[in-house]
Amino acid sequence: MDGGNWIWGASLCWNIGSTIWMYWDKRSDKTAEKLRNLEDRVGALKTDVEKMQVVSQLAPTHDDLGKVYETIKKTDENLNRLIGENNQQSEMLRLIHSFLLNGGKP
Repeated sequence: MDGGNWIWGASLCWNIGSTIWMYWDKRSDKTAEKLRNLEDRVGALKTDVEKMQVVSQLAPTHDDLGKVYETIKKTDENLNRLIGENNQQSEMLRLIHSFLLNGGKP
């Protein structure tokens, strides 16, 4: 191998090596950028999870909902009782009205 071929071979090796190095360097930069983006996303998700934990602690529990159900049930029972009493009073008023219209005779 003479001097010109040796320089040409060394230059070819240098160019191939530089190309490989630049490829790996760019790939490393892209990987690092992706990792930074993922770290940012993980940080945002962590903040969201923390907020959700705070909100879930303030949410009503099963026992709280049970108490609400019982209160609604009692209110419904009271309403049904009042409706029944109102119907009885209406019937009594009809009987009194009928009695008075008949001149006090049954």
